[in-house]
Amino acid sequence: SDGPTLSPVTFHTDQAFPTGHVIQTVQAIKNDSEILPANTSENIISNWTLIITPQKASSKILVCYQFDTSWSTTLTARSYMQRSVDSGSTFAKLTGAMGSDPGGSLGDPSLTHAGVEQNWMMERQSGFYLDSPSYSLGNSVQYQIGCASESPSPGIHIGQTNRDSTGYHPRTASVMIGMEIAT
Repeated sequence: SDGPTLSPVTFHTDQAFPTGHVIQTVQAIKNDSEILPANTSENIISNWTLIITPQKASSKILVCYQFDTSWSTTLTARSYMQRSVDSGSTFAKLTGAMGSDPGGSLGDPSLTHAGVEQNWMMERQSGFYLDSPSYSLGNSVQYQIGCASESPSPGIHIGQTNRDSTGYHPRTASVMIGMEIAT
């Protein structure tokens, strides 16, 4: 026997947690690879949305992410993060997680570089961001990541190399983890 089976815990609405305490952890894993559309537009990585429903008012959300990018040759590209509260249909850029706007016609704040040096390589994009979303209890908070390329063709590869032909060109999972942090 592995010991007693524990019942799920339900928090009372006035349950207090120490500041910085992790109240809950959720994850979104994208096991499939994809090639984003061949254009210079911003394209959301499909089948990969982190959804967390805070259990306490005014919590912060620690978002951790990692994904791999590839392309057919040397490429400059960028990634960005966006957030929606409750509706899931209206997302806004999470500018606090991104750098400043470099200017120019295609200049926009970015989460990470999303390009590659060689077509047989994948570049790992990863990081953390402590978000302070405004929500009402019962609302879900959703996060997505997308990429934009400097070149109109072909699209950025997510979770696979451009060659994608042998065991030496592995496919990788994209992972986002969200932790509700007590304030």
